[in-house]
Amino acid sequence: MRVHPGDSLTNIFALDVPSGKWYDNYLVTPSPAGVDREDGAVPYGGGFTFDPRVDAALKHKPLTSTLMTIELQERGKWNFGTVEWRNILVEANTTETKWCEDGPVLAGGQGFKRSCSMPTWHTVGSTTTCHIAQMIFEGPDDAE
Repeated sequence: MRVHPGDSLTNIFALDVPSGKWYDNYLVTPSPAGVDREDGAVPYGGGFTFDPRVDAALKHKPLTSTLMTIELQERGKWNFGTVEWRNILVEANTTETKWCEDGPVLAGGQGFKRSCSMPTWHTVGSTTTCHIAQMIFEGPDDAE
């Protein structure tokens, strides 16, 4: 998917407990002042479903992490400015809260500029919800 400066991307990645399948649905809402696209851009979306029980890479293990990533394709360079996530909610089937308290962990090296608001959490029954108000990726230290 292509997202332009000022666009909003809403993503919901959720487990359907009865079926055991994961759903990833997204909606891109173009900003009124879109860059590098035709005027009159309209919202668009999509999604997919996957069943971890038949995914050989997972080997029937539960998903235990959430990834916030930017994938640069075809030797792409980070030359597009910051990427901001807002109102991040992660719900886990556990009463343990350390995974949220510790905040996001930077994977793939430390040469990356980012900032993140302090996570908050609450537990109801056996489900803990972690909320991160804002996370900003500024880019790699060597971004052009």
